[in-house]
Amino acid sequence: CAGGYVGDGGSALGAKLNNPIGLALDERDPANPILYVADAANNRVRQVNLATGMIDLVAGDGTTGAAPPYGDGADARTAQLSDPAFVAVAPDGSVYVAERGHSRIRRIAPPSGGLRAISTVAMPGASCTGALVLNSLSYAQDSAGSIAVDEDGTLFASGAFCGGTIGTNAGRVVARLEPAGGW
Repeated sequence: CAGGYVGDGGSALGAKLNNPIGLALDERDPANPILYVADAANNRVRQVNLATGMIDLVAGDGTTGAAPPYGDGADARTAQLSDPAFVAVAPDGSVYVAERGHSRIRRIAPPSGGLRAISTVAMPGASCTGALVLNSLSYAQDSAGSIAVDEDGTLFASGAFCGGTIGTNAGRVVARLEPAGGW
């Protein structure tokens, strides 16, 4: 099955994705669980309502953008994403996206008035606390790293985020991200 971009607003069964990588499940509403998909090669994040089977666009206009801010501060659907690979859902409904192409983590705010605003919350050189250097692990290094959110809404990142290095430990870092002034 060839990749492509088709199907928003319709059945997920008829949709086309192109290199979907990251998945995150939002079960805050058990009657309408939402599966978020990082549709990497389409430079988009999409959502599937598992109760209805419908797929919709959450973020990304399909282009990568030439320079920052890549649509920050605007509707997430009009933002430029570049190879979004990982997604995570926070308890408040925010969706975090780690982009390999732009080397940043973006926050997609919960819906407000039908829109979801997007902003950059981490990129190389960002402020990190509680970093753990993972010297003894055997792993396949992904230069973009991965992300996770705990039940308190704390965002964690691994790999290249927060500069990607602590000393000489390139790619072997897990860090808690602390927002300057809040998300």
